[in-house]
Amino acid sequence: MNTTRFHLNFLELVKILNSANFPHSQLAELAMNAALRLEELELQDRQISLAEEKTRQEIELQIIQAKNLNKQAIAEALKSIIQAESMARSVQDNAMINKSNAHVGFLNVVGNASDTSAIKAHSEKVMQTINLINGDPLNPEYDEILDNLRDELLGALAKGDGCKDVLVYAHRTEILENERIKILGFSSYGNNATRFFINDEQVQTPHAKSLLFTKPSAGVYSVRFEAQDDKGVWIADTITIEVRSM
Repeated sequence: MNTTRFHLNFLELVKILNSANFPHSQLAELAMNAALRLEELELQDRQISLAEEKTRQEIELQIIQAKNLNKQAIAEALKSIIQAESMARSVQDNAMINKSNAHVGFLNVVGNASDTSAIKAHSEKVMQTINLINGDPLNPEYDEILDNLRDELLGALAKGDGCKDVLVYAHRTEILENERIKILGFSSYGNNATRFFINDEQVQTPHAKSLLFTKPSAGVYSVRFEAQDDKGVWIADTITIEVRSM
C-alpha cells in the first residue's frame, strides 16, 4: 500500500464527507474505509496492467515466432525449387554426356581391337543400346509445373512472411465521452522506438507500447501506432475509435 497516497486520500475524503455533517466518529471510519477501497482499486488496476503487459509480450513473441517459421518455410521451398530446376536442367545434359561417352568408349574399343570381324558382329547391337539413351528434353509439363511453383513462391516472397510487423489493438472501438480504454501496440522489432498518434498528432505515453485513450467530446478518432524497423523506417498500423455522447 502506498501510505502517502492513502493519507492524502483519507484527508480529502474527510474534507468531502465533513460537508455532509456526519458524526466525527462515523466520519473517520467512512473516510478510512473509502481510502482503503481506493487503494484496493489501485492495486487491482496495477494487476490488470501487469497482466495486459504480460499478454502483450506473449503475443509479440508469438508474432516473431510465426514470422520466423514462415521465413524458414519459404527458404525451404526456395531451396526445393532451385534443386528441382537444377535436376530438370541436368537430365538432358547428363543423358547426352553419357551417350557421347558411350560412343567414345565404343570407338576406343574398335580402334584398339585386333579382330575387327568380332567387333563388326556386335557393333549393331552396341549402337542400338547406345541409341536407347534418351537425350530428348523433359516433357513440357514438367517445365510448366516448375514455372507455376516458382511463380507461387515469388508471389509469397513479394507479400512478405504473412504476419503483420506492427499491430495496434483495442478491445473496444466504441466508447462514451470521458470513458477510458487502453490501446495496445505490438511490434516484431523488439525494443525499437515506438510512438502513438491521435488524428495525426503525436501523443506522449508513460509506456512505449500502450496508450490510455479518453476524449471529453464525441467524434471519430484515428489512433496510429508506429514502430521503427531495423533499418530505421517507421512501420504503422491504425484503428478508429468512435466516442459517443452519453
